[in-house]
Amino acid sequence: MAKANCTIVEAPQGEGKTNTATAIAVDKYFDSIYAVESPEGTQLPVRPYKLDTVELQPLDGINTEPMLVQIPYELGWQPKSTERIFANYHLFGIEYMYADPETVLNLINTGIISSGTWVVDEAYITGEARRGMNTLNLVYTWLAQQMRKRDIELYLLVQHGRFIDWRFRYIAKRKILCRYDEKTNMIRLLVQNLAKGTEKTLRYYAPNYWKFFDSFELPPMPDLMVQKAGAWAAAGKGEKEIKRLLRKMQAFPNLETGTIDFGQPTEVTGLGK
Repeated sequence: MAKANCTIVEAPQGEGKTNTATAIAVDKYFDSIYAVESPEGTQLPVRPYKLDTVELQPLDGINTEPMLVQIPYELGWQPKSTERIFANYHLFGIEYMYADPETVLNLINTGIISSGTWVVDEAYITGEARRGMNTLNLVYTWLAQQMRKRDIELYLLVQHGRFIDWRFRYIAKRKILCRYDEKTNMIRLLVQNLAKGTEKTLRYYAPNYWKFFDSFELPPMPDLMVQKAGAWAAAGKGEKEIKRLLRKMQAFPNLETGTIDFGQPTEVTGLGK
């Protein structure tokens, strides 16, 4: 796919958003692989072949011609690539930076978050459509508008585009819609070029990428926002709601036992048999 500085990956739950974004990031990483490194730090030159199967280059005393090998992760070997990956969920089998909101905010002015691919799963957490003036929302939308200058391809993952801030939708140059087929394990993509008004379809085999991520991992919600929600539940509107429920319960004094006494049933006649 052609480069777009901001892409929205959209699909209902379980239809392959995270799988697709992971596949894009992992493909980019292995397309730029240049070596595999041992636990002791020895690097062997390789060329890309297919994901973590690489072409080992000739080495004195080892092989006289290129040979295909799968990276022996179980022995502690790791791939080395020129592609930088940032993600707010954990990846396996590649080097990347875990970029949760706290890390992003700490590094925002350091230049570290640049020149790479950045995946933001559950993007509504940091870009909720109804909280556009929230400070975290503002900072992330500012960042999204800097993607070209930072040389980053940003992928925002969400169940529906309307769930995230309109500024993300406005600057996105591409949208990817995903559908997962449980029978074939294939994911079908509809890739829309929003700048040109064109679209194309692609398909890929989802299990090829399952080992690189955990499909059940949830990116964390910001602690301060959770604390504010807790304070709201304990006081203010939350307290009024509790009082309202208590008044309703007083109308049914037996509610605390789990039953309400409505008296004896009345026989209804005239309905026939």
